[in-house]
Amino acid sequence: YERARRAALERLEQEQQRRKQEEEKQAEILRQQMAELQLRDVEATKLREEEESLLKQHWELQALEAERKLKEEQRKKVELGRFLKHQVQAQLRKRAQQVQEELE
Repeated sequence: YERARRAALERLEQEQQRRKQEEEKQAEILRQQMAELQLRDVEATKLREEEESLLKQHWELQALEAERKLKEEQRKKVELGRFLKHQVQAQLRKRAQQVQEELE
């Protein structure tokens, strides 16, 4: 009877140890998963910040491009204005010369 009781107790202890080891193993797996999730969370945060930064740069570049186009258009208008003014002055000089010649 005593042997059977000891054997049963030993089996219970072994079963408890096995369960304890299994629980420790599961706990370690959970710790690893938590650590991995934290790393992924940090990485996701970093990627979101990088995306926001890139979007901001994109908007700034778009604004600069729009400003550059506007200045280019203004420069062309000024250039055209100078050309037309020069052309009109040349025509006026030519006409003045014709009138002068007619008066002579």
